[in-house]
Amino acid sequence: MVRKFWISLVAVFIVNMLLSFIEHGILLKDDYAALPFLMRSEQESQAFFGWMLLGQFMICTAFVWVYQHGLEDKPWLPQGLHFGLVGAAFSTIPHHLIYHAVAKFPTDLMIKQVVLDIPVMLCMGVVVAWVHRHKG
Repeated sequence: MVRKFWISLVAVFIVNMLLSFIEHGILLKDDYAALPFLMRSEQESQAFFGWMLLGQFMICTAFVWVYQHGLEDKPWLPQGLHFGLVGAAFSTIPHHLIYHAVAKFPTDLMIKQVVLDIPVMLCMGVVVAWVHRHKG
């Protein structure tokens, strides 16, 4: 199980970083650029990149750990999709709702973030389930 933990952590982290870059660095880039009073410039953000990596690593570590400890003897794909949806429900969706409530993030941006983060979490769930797959 330790080996599968590390393999799935690396795989989930890579998928998370790739899809998060597509989401935030490409698809939502213009939305963020329209909020210079809230968002750091690209140049300024580079100085904080390590903090972002640490945060993403912590999310992925917890995600894999919880999955591994709740693993059931069921088919891996539905279990992974279910876990990804649960992950979105206890992590990314509340995160965006709370930031919308306490900061001046526009409603349309918050909705885009939620809608785009759900597939990211679903993919993370599928990846961790695939690494831990077994006959269900």
